[in-house]
Amino acid sequence: MNNELDIFDSEAAIKQAGGDAELADELFGMLVNELPTYKEKIALQCKENDYTNLLETTHKLNGATRYTGVPALGAAANQLEQAIRGDIITNYDELCNHLMDEIQRLKDAYPKK
Repeated sequence: MNNELDIFDSEAAIKQAGGDAELADELFGMLVNELPTYKEKIALQCKENDYTNLLETTHKLNGATRYTGVPALGAAANQLEQAIRGDIITNYDELCNHLMDEIQRLKDAYPKK
């Protein structure tokens, strides 16, 4: 789905952090360190069709991606969040799997900071 988007865009991260490279690195590190928790929650909520909590978790992750320069993960989180908000239930499994893949891609590319 979004594999054409960058996993990490350092220029965007710095811009999103108001030009502060140190802050951008800190925010990115926080996100990377939280990925296992997000992945665990999202996997369980998708499996259990717990769309209320999945919306909350996905919304938080989506918000975190807005300040960390992770366009592929941000797009995947946004797609799932918008599908839940729009009650488009036909492709939740596909969107959940795609979000999990993007979380894993980021984890693989950037182990804990």
